[in-house]
Amino acid sequence: MIPPAVRIEGSGLAACCCARLLHDAGVPVFAQRASRPGVPVILIPEATNSLLAAVFRCKDPLAGQPLIRRRIVAWGPEAAPVELPHHAYAVSESWLLDRLWETTPIADSSPDTVSWTIHAAKPPPASAPLSFGERIAHASAVTLSKSAPSDACWIESAGEGWLFLASSGAHRAWLLSVGAEASSLLPSSRLVALQIESLEPASGSFPAHPRILGELIGPGWLACGSAAMSLDPISGQAPPPPCARPF
Repeated sequence: MIPPAVRIEGSGLAACCCARLLHDAGVPVFAQRASRPGVPVILIPEATNSLLAAVFRCKDPLAGQPLIRRRIVAWGPEAAPVELPHHAYAVSESWLLDRLWETTPIADSSPDTVSWTIHAAKPPPASAPLSFGERIAHASAVTLSKSAPSDACWIESAGEGWLFLASSGAHRAWLLSVGAEASSLLPSSRLVALQIESLEPASGSFPAHPRILGELIGPGWLACGSAAMSLDPISGQAPPPPCARPF
């Protein structure tokens, strides 16, 4: 007897992992993949890389991607930069999802019988998110200076907000400015500004405060991924997308 199918709404990493795990468990899966811009760079630690290898049954899904080996932090108006060990791959979300989805068999059309719906992009209409704060972030593409190490990311408090710069390889990086636009924060920067040779206009703005659904599960549905919870960029350890995602 074939079990009833599960519909997954979303196209990101959480949706892809759900689809693969359910398929491997013998559950028919239909994915309603929403189109959205990919995150330009996400930082994936080794533990997550190992988990992806186990879920998708591949030896090293991030082999050959740029590796961030250190995190340099200056927090406070007079604080000296502190260098901390770090180990994370800097990966384009679009590259990663293309690679993982092509190994994940899903149904071509919606099945007649659906037992569950997994919301991995937008929360169900009846479930409202709880928000903690009102911080707004702006993302901009950056060309790093020739002296900036290619295996680092930087975090700095500056003015009325903070800056997060993550290398993405080939002297390119993404700058996240939280609390104000980069043009307002960089003049007071003593760390991040030194790493930047040129700064492109902001690609967009989006909420950067933690959010979680008041209810994560209901009759016939559950929420996961960014539909269920969204951390601030420091807690999440990765720059969010350059345009707002619906929550």
